Amino acid sequence: MLYSLLGVAAAQLPDSLLTFDKAYYYNIVDMPKSLQIVRTMRDRKMAADWELDRAEANLWSLDRHYNKALKLYQKVLDNPEANKSWEEELSTLFLASYCYEKLSDERHLSKLVLRMRDLAQKHDAKEYLCMTEYLRGRRIYMMGRKEEGYAISLQAAEDMKHMDYRYKNRMLFVFYINLTNMYIHDGKYREAWKTLGETEEIIRQGLNMGVLDATRRANGMVCASKARLLAVEGRLEEADSVYALMRAVPYRDIAAEMMVVPYLKMRGKYADILESTQYRRKILEEDSNELGITMLNLLKDEIDAHLGLYNYEEATERYSALTRLTDSLHVDNLNYFSR
Repeated sequence: MLYSLLGVAAAQLPDSLLTFDKAYYYNIVDMPKSLQIVRTMRDRKMAADWELDRAEANLWSLDRHYNKALKLYQKVLDNPEANKSWEEELSTLFLASYCYEKLSDERHLSKLVLRMRDLAQKHDAKEYLCMTEYLRGRRIYMMGRKEEGYAISLQAAEDMKHMDYRYKNRMLFVFYINLTNMYIHDGKYREAWKTLGETEEIIRQGLNMGVLDATRRANGMVCASKARLLAVEGRLEEADSVYALMRAVPYRDIAAEMMVVPYLKMRGKYADILESTQYRRKILEEDSNELGITMLNLLKDEIDAHLGLYNYEEATERYSALTRLTDSLHVDNLNYFSR
């Protein structure tokens, strides 16, 4: 989508659409309209600057453009007016932390999670303490202490079930779909089926997001995980059918695209992998996210796909790009830890 052209020849919006709820409602199916709503509200000064900044950041985050979202979230966190309410500060801290977690940015994530935990403890905000525990579990898992990470994340999910929180089911979906893919990655298929079942039950209950087609996109992520699970168990026809359901969704989602790649490799669908990575690359380039872990994983997927298709020249080019990126990330880490 050509977001940069937004507003050049856009139709004037009716006043009935100029609300944050309407901006979120169209986020998945018509991102330009969502952005136009918030920017029109900004032009008309219909809300405080920090509220508009956070609303636009939320749109970018839901659209998987995490760097764009973070620039705006940081503005909100730096705005004293936005932090007069500890509830609003906690909300922004979690939203920004979620983006840093998706970008595998441990430096900034650690700082925000500690700030969020301290503020949540001060005000006994149990739902946010639950979120910090989930993020802590994920970080411990990524550090290699997998069983401890699983235990903390599972307990966070169990605690969230008992919270009186408007976005409880949205959080539970995030918790359980990530746990499912962690389990699949580690070959814990029985546990993966259990958390996937929890994920599907949450979708049946309703995500309560107020976003058109949010359930459809969530089901696409479930299908990606389920196709992978069925394939590793040798249930290939079922896996192929589930994959077809995922592809029946009329738009792509980078999260589902990344989840489904192992299934595509198992089934030798190398052309599908390249089609997927082309979409993923577009999103990363739009978000100025070409120099991180997500791009590194994309290059690995492209190498495997080109080798599977006997495209050795293309595989070599991707391997060279991977080497350069790996060296760059290594140097960056050395510079950080040597401070």
